Amino acid sequence: MLTNSSLDLLVSESYKKALSTLGQWRQLVAERATVTLAASHEQLESLRTSVAGSSLVDQLRNPSQVVFASLLGLGVTWFTYFVVYLDSSIPGVNPPTPFSASKKKRFSDKERRFHLGYITALLSGLTVFLIVLFVE
Repeated sequence: MLTNSSLDLLVSESYKKALSTLGQWRQLVAERATVTLAASHEQLESLRTSVAGSSLVDQLRNPSQVVFASLLGLGVTWFTYFVVYLDSSIPGVNPPTPFSASKKKRFSDKERRFHLGYITALLSGLTVFLIVLFVE
């Protein structure tokens, strides 16, 4: 059977062992955090230097890439516009163009609506242009 003095000794030893384990754990976490922080800093520095090296001016110095990006962006815009135009077709009715008059005129007789599908066509062409221009 354990006496009070042996119980106190056992508790103090387990407490010391727990404290030492906790100290080792803290040291390990601090080392990992330092290594992770240093690696993150190196990654950010490499990203910063690569972005600084490929600025807009550097991209625009190559005219063939700008022309290719422009033509591809215009091609995607035209294709998307054409698909939206054909998809808007109702049998017996001409498909609406981007500048066709609205059926529901709210404010005046001169109001025209720009259909959302055509806005999507413009945005898709612009997106393709930017991706081709800036992504290597």
